[in-house]
Amino acid sequence: MKKIDIQSAFLNEIRRKKIPISLTLKNGKIIKGQLTNFDEYTIVLNTKNYQQMYYKSQIMTIVPLGQMNF
Repeated sequence: MKKIDIQSAFLNEIRRKKIPISLTLKNGKIIKGQLTNFDEYTIVLNTKNYQQMYYKSQIMTIVPLGQMNF
């Protein structure tokens, strides 16, 4: 039986369709930007003309800010 990786499918959909997102970190900070890449442990986000890398372990929620049919 094939394993379904919902997290990767969700993030790939956001990245491919260039849907802006809002990240809520564990410390309560909210960051908005464009997902450019991700791997097993990190997410790279474009915010205000620069890129930042966030560890997935520090993210509480990822909210698409545009239309998404997942």
